[in-house]
Amino acid sequence: MATTSVRKVLYKINPSEEDPNNYNVSVTYLGGDENQRIAIQLHSLYIDSHGGPLKKLTRTKVEETFKDMPYPADGEDAQVLTIRVYECNYFNHNNTLAAIVGLNKATEIGEIQVPVKKNDRKENTEVIDNNLENVKEKNLERWVSRIEDAMKRERDNKKKVKQPNITEQINDTGVRFSFIIKPPPGTVTKIHKQIIQLIKTTLGKHGHTLAEDGSGPTLVTVVNSSRTQEDIDRDMKAAKLSDSEALEVILLRIVPSLTHNSLKVKEMKGENYKLDLVFLAEQSARKLHECEENMEVCEEFIEYLCRPPQVDFVPPSLLDASNVPPSFFQYKS
Repeated sequence: MATTSVRKVLYKINPSEEDPNNYNVSVTYLGGDENQRIAIQLHSLYIDSHGGPLKKLTRTKVEETFKDMPYPADGEDAQVLTIRVYECNYFNHNNTLAAIVGLNKATEIGEIQVPVKKNDRKENTEVIDNNLENVKEKNLERWVSRIEDAMKRERDNKKKVKQPNITEQINDTGVRFSFIIKPPPGTVTKIHKQIIQLIKTTLGKHGHTLAEDGSGPTLVTVVNSSRTQEDIDRDMKAAKLSDSEALEVILLRIVPSLTHNSLKVKEMKGENYKLDLVFLAEQSARKLHECEENMEVCEEFIEYLCRPPQVDFVPPSLLDASNVPPSFFQYKS
């Protein structure tokens, strides 16, 4: 069981003496029992896309240094360095670390996130988050509730001067939406769960439900870490879609950024997918940003699901039917 003392991490970041484009980071875990076995892991978008994470097996109150990690290029946003600490025992204080399951799996104590810019020099002591999974789940629920309240107030204000849009008109009746959800890339399993939970919560707000029952649109997760189209092609290929699954593909595209408003993301169009849903995440790609943009993309998804039927051909006899509403003919693919 993890210790209950105050969990603090002392970190020092300095430019590398060998290469000015690189930096060194020293980490000391100050919590826990004296001489307790621990492991320190480093994550960032760059590290995780180049075979990461980086790891040191050590003890409490012992300084460990990770050398020659690249700074962000000139003009780029700061990258977020995630420092994560595990409590270990005799059986898992080795390279297997968290890969062991059961009682001998290393215990994740918590993490901190440190923005790193070119030529940064900094030293600080921070208390790290503990009970990480519970904290993330509770934060996600509070965030969803807070954003929903804000969006409801905004919609109420708009109703005073504007007619409700089609989504608001059709949401009186709950619908059970079926999906095929393809497994995400291994590096984003946790954030994929957050996205699915966010979609479920937003559907539930409108009285709808999500069912993963092997039918309906196919949700494919894409990690957009570099060139967007190449990342989409890579993860679409990795999803190994069957002919039927490929008929209607919805992308869940994860875009890491320093903050939710630090970059503008263009929605992509492609012949092999119907919709590109962009979810903004922290640069470690382990947690969604708590922002209205992520709620709005879920609302966009609901509008897509609730759109009127698309009509390719209307028989001439039907054109004369007086009981057919004009809106029936507006949605031609």
